Order: sequence, then structure tokens, then C-alpha cells
Amino acid sequence: MSGEFSRWQPVYGSAGIPTFPVDMDCKKPLVGNYLRAGLKASRSWARKFPNANGIGFACGAKSRITVVDVDTTDEQVLAEALACFGETPIIIGTASGKFHCWYSHNGEPRLIRKAMAGKPIDLLGAGFAIAPYSKGKKGDYSFLQGSLGDLPLIPKIKTRFADEEEGLDASDACGDIKSGERNNELFRILMAKAREVQSLDDLTAIALGLNSDRVEKPLSGAELSKLVGNVWDYEERGENFIGSAGYITLSRDRMALAMAHGSDAYMLYCILQHHHWKRREFCVANAMAQNMPDRSWTRKRFAAARSALVRCGLLEMLQKPSLENGAAIYRFGQKPLWGKEGERGVSYIGGRNRP
Repeated sequence: MSGEFSRWQPVYGSAGIPTFPVDMDCKKPLVGNYLRAGLKASRSWARKFPNANGIGFACGAKSRITVVDVDTTDEQVLAEALACFGETPIIIGTASGKFHCWYSHNGEPRLIRKAMAGKPIDLLGAGFAIAPYSKGKKGDYSFLQGSLGDLPLIPKIKTRFADEEEGLDASDACGDIKSGERNNELFRILMAKAREVQSLDDLTAIALGLNSDRVEKPLSGAELSKLVGNVWDYEERGENFIGSAGYITLSRDRMALAMAHGSDAYMLYCILQHHHWKRREFCVANAMAQNMPDRSWTRKRFAAARSALVRCGLLEMLQKPSLENGAAIYRFGQKPLWGKEGERGVSYIGGRNRP
């Protein structure tokens, strides 16, 4: 039976990430020159180390990944890190129950305990990290959120780290709310706070404090009052989903169309909506088959469900896969399902005219 490294090396390779075998007992690479090796060396190591269960990759320019290492099991610290560095679709659970957050590399250095003052958080813009699906005596590494299919979507860290000698503390890293983002940022914060307060007056008091303490150039009284009023209107109408588990609205037409093409197509469509509902572009890579419900999907089954969604127009391919560009890029279908918008047309379901 082969180890996890030889099993997953081709999958990471197809995503453009050279990997190397790691001894999981001491978390040390089993090969030399691992930070500079490419895909050719990675493939040869998969043959030479068939039983290795540790998968490592070079952080930084080689993999195009920067890792924020949240070195604690405290989910509150994870939330603080995401608020500081930005949300990301890929979060890894380590063998010891801690967290790795993946971002698109943008020249970040390696900072140990200097990324956020007083927090057990490391910035890994160099060196190496352990990747899913590594297995060790203490536990496994796994995707808690997202998959390799989300790699094209990982954002850059919203904080700029100048060099390895400059460790920024939490206040520097997160900063005040800048002028160009104050309306959107205040709206987001107040929408979350609105779920915790009892009245418009309570929300206004919070808004006044934020506007005074955190906004670089505070809003005028009239602007702030209008913003708070809009937020409270969302809350009173029951349309405030920020800070809750979240909701996804699917039209009956699109649900029916997905169901008409089989339970697999419908399941995949719902999962893609769950993960990518607010994204304009995303990847639907074959590697996602490993993370489908009950983990019994083969790549052939996954590809068939994806093809069904493309054929019926619920998915559109924007970029074909290639060695140069990487995985294929998709978006949710933009065309109306019943001919022109606002008119009756021909349904794709059973070929019948819409009543």
C-alpha cells in the first residue's frame, strides 16, 4: 500500500505545486534541496519514497502560497487572524488541531511570532509547510474549508509586510479603516453588530464609537446616520445575513434544471453555490472529487456531474485548462433559463415550453 505522498503528489503537481516527502515523526524533509526543486524532482521522489506519509511544499514564490500559521486550537484567534489578514477560501486543520490559512504569495517574508503582536501566529512566506493529506502518529492534515480546486481563488494578504526584519504588530497589520473603504467596512461591521443589539439607538452608539476611533477620516453626522438607518432596515426586514450561518437563494428554475440532470449534478451545483455564491470566477478541479459527500466519488463521476452542469448552462467555462494557465476557470451560468429575460421561452427541462 502506497503512502500519502506518492498518492497525492500527482494531484498537487496538476495544481502546479512541487511537493516533497516529509518524515512526520520529526517533521523534517526526507530529501535535500527541497525548497528549490520543481515538478520533475517531485515526481521522482514519489517513486523513491513510496511509503512516505508526509507531504511538504515550499512556501513563497515556488508554490505561490503564503501560509498564516495559527499556532493554537483557539478558534477565536483564528477569527482574529482572518479579520486581520483577510478571509480565504482555504483553511487547513493540522495534526494537532491548529490552523493554516492559505493566501496568494505577494512577496511576504517568514515571520515567527511577529505577524500579530501577542498572538501565536506565524507568517510563512518562505521555508516550508505541511500539506493535506499528510498523516502522522499525532493526527492528519486536512482541508477544513475549501480544497485544491480553490487555489485560483485564494487572495493576497491585505497587509503588506516590508521585509523579514520588520515584524508588524496587530494594530499596524490591521490598521485603521481607510477613507476609500470606510463605507463598506463600517456597513459590514454594523451589520454584524446589529444582530447583537436591541435598538437603533444601541447601534447608533456603536457606530459613533467606530466612526470616532477607527475611521481615518470620519463620516459626517448625516452620512453616518444614513448608513446606520440602512443597516437597521436590513435587520428589521429579516434580511441581515451577515454574522449568521448565511443563506443562499436559488431560483426554482435553476434548482429544477439541476435536478433534471441527475442527483449528482444537483449535489455538485448546491456545493458550488455553497462555496462560491459570491465569487465571479472559480475553479472546479477534479481534485474536488475527494471532498464530495461520503468521499466515494470517483473523478469520472465528478467530471460527469460537472459536464452536465455545463451542458445545461448552469456552469460556464471561462478558461480551458492548460500547462500555462493551470486549472480551468468557471462561473455560474449568466444566461436566462427561459429565453430572453422577461419573456417566455423554451425550457431546457424536457424540451417543453414554459407555461
